[in-house]
Amino acid sequence: MVFKIVSFVSNRLLINLLRQKLLQEIDSQPIYPIVTLFKLAFMSLSTDSLTLLAIDDEISIQQILEHYFKDSFTVVTKGNGKDALNWMQEGHIPDVIIADIQMPVMDGYEFIDQVRSSGFLSHIPLIMLSGNDSSENRIRCLEAGADDYVLKPFNPRELAARITGILRRQGK
Repeated sequence: MVFKIVSFVSNRLLINLLRQKLLQEIDSQPIYPIVTLFKLAFMSLSTDSLTLLAIDDEISIQQILEHYFKDSFTVVTKGNGKDALNWMQEGHIPDVIIADIQMPVMDGYEFIDQVRSSGFLSHIPLIMLSGNDSSENRIRCLEAGADDYVLKPFNPRELAARITGILRRQGK
């Protein structure tokens, strides 16, 4: 595979072009486990911004998160945990996940279990949102592997501060 590089507007363009070419090459070859692993790793290469995955079945919460974080992150929204897992299994690896607990198809507890049991996804910071102020629910989420628990209705500035702290500790 040979590339002619003349001039690129940004690293994002270069990475996207390389990603596209690599995926074409991979898709034309027999698939081996190591190739799939490399494909997932390459898909998660950083471009110019971090990616925030917001998972909530309430469209209004998705819109609030998208509006508030759009200047700092590439925001991707999904309506339930199953759709979010499918999106990530396609090779999209977010830098942080914000997920509701009460969702259809796959609730937040099952989502935490799935993410934390995956070798590819277990490192992603996970903040859970809930309208339930029960101490038992907070403990259950944190013991299952959530990095934080935020009560709805939430202050977007507080949520942003929590995300910043988590990402700072990860060196991002």
